[in-house]
Amino acid sequence: MKSATICTFYGALLVLALVPVFAFGILPLGDMPNHLARAFILNSLGADPDLQKYYAIEWHFFSFQSTDFILPLLTKAFGLEMGARLFVAATFALLIGGTAALHRAWFGRVGLWPATATLFLFSFPFALGQISFLFSTGLSLLLFAAWIASMQRHGIVKVMLFSAASFALLLCHFFAFAAYALMLGIHALVLWRRERRWRDLIEAGLPFVLPGIVFLLSFGSEIHGRTFYGDLFAKAVSVLAATITYGTWPDVVVTIAVIVGLWFLHRRRRLSFVPEMRLPVLALVVAAIAMPRMMQGVLGADLRIPCLLGFLLVAASDVAFRSRRQALAFCAGVTAILLFRVVTLSDQWRIYDADYREFRAAASTLDRGSRVMVIPFDLGKTADRPRLPYWYMASFAVIDRSVFLPHLYTIATPLRFTGDRAANVSGSVPASPDWHPTTTAFAAANAEAIRQAGDVVLRMAPWDLVTNRIDWSDWPEQYDTLIDLDFGEAVNPAPALLTEIHRGSTFTMYRIHPPR
Repeated sequence: MKSATICTFYGALLVLALVPVFAFGILPLGDMPNHLARAFILNSLGADPDLQKYYAIEWHFFSFQSTDFILPLLTKAFGLEMGARLFVAATFALLIGGTAALHRAWFGRVGLWPATATLFLFSFPFALGQISFLFSTGLSLLLFAAWIASMQRHGIVKVMLFSAASFALLLCHFFAFAAYALMLGIHALVLWRRERRWRDLIEAGLPFVLPGIVFLLSFGSEIHGRTFYGDLFAKAVSVLAATITYGTWPDVVVTIAVIVGLWFLHRRRRLSFVPEMRLPVLALVVAAIAMPRMMQGVLGADLRIPCLLGFLLVAASDVAFRSRRQALAFCAGVTAILLFRVVTLSDQWRIYDADYREFRAAASTLDRGSRVMVIPFDLGKTADRPRLPYWYMASFAVIDRSVFLPHLYTIATPLRFTGDRAANVSGSVPASPDWHPTTTAFAAANAEAIRQAGDVVLRMAPWDLVTNRIDWSDWPEQYDTLIDLDFGEAVNPAPALLTEIHRGSTFTMYRIHPPR
């Protein structure tokens, strides 16, 4: 096919993938409301006294992520919703462009095969709202493509350029940088073993000296939190991270379609693979298996490398189409699978969009600058829809009413809490959830009110998985409003301390008051 035809095909696929992104308001991606709230704070802190009571900004190494670099600029220039859409659009373009560029560096042409990367755009990390990682992964693919294309060039200028680019990638996202360093390092070792050219091996390692020094000096002080490996089911899900979004039946259809398509091409011996990438891919697979579910307070660490592998395997492989008919059949197949994904995802997002609008309407009644806590949904109960998009839904209250919300990310971000709230969200929790009132308004709390307060504390435990551990023991005195993500099963968790003020389809809002 002609180059213009191929470019048109890629452009059409990108536009198709972006249909749901531009069709709705706030994108229902797990962490996205949290990221948008932080972007709002970064943009508004200097002029908003309500925000200044609770939040501060401190820039450090490893606080820099592409989200904190780019999203505040986009939302300030284009508005909250459009800024988020443009960030996702840029991420999609980088992932597709990075895959195509890396493929061209190895095979000398782009062709049609890298279009398969569009089937991995709607991944589990995407559904989790890990756009910073995906954006940085696209950058890492482009950077690796530039390295492969410049392997015949040598000198200090090349080393300096790639040192600067590697350091920038580290600032954008540590996981993307680490994966890039691993695949480039193993690739360099494979070539050295074959050709025994020390100059090439040293030149491949020098760009990582500066990022390595920064990592050793800063990582431990900036990234801290819990680490756990996860169960077998969680690891099995992580293997399919490139084709799973919310774990519903469309994910099964797309996953099976991709597997069957690859099996068919392999059986017909149409697939080829870059030999020197076999060991780097194997190293990434081993790293993915060894990666914990949560590492130093970062949840979903084991989902990132499998997602990268989807794009890398496409970039490092090629398919020989023996006729125009076969090429057209491939184009039709990729388009059909992507269209199916877009249609089914849009159907899901309509529900989330309506629920987000309902919550924001209710949150508009909250007092500006008030303090809000959220009881997470019960992970053990089933619901009529995937609940991932609701995890940080309460972050809209920060955007709309400048409230204090202790669930905002402060790990690996420039966001900090001020005053007593910084100590209250410090990673140190009391041995007992017992509440001992210290203010006059709550001094009359009887044993029943204290018991009810303790029951609420026990329900807050899931937050410890995704944020700093928080001391909830005195929550009646620390917060003004409680939001329970009860999904329509509203039961007042502490009648002596709470009065219902709004009930929605997925949440109930309560005003916190002294015991009655």
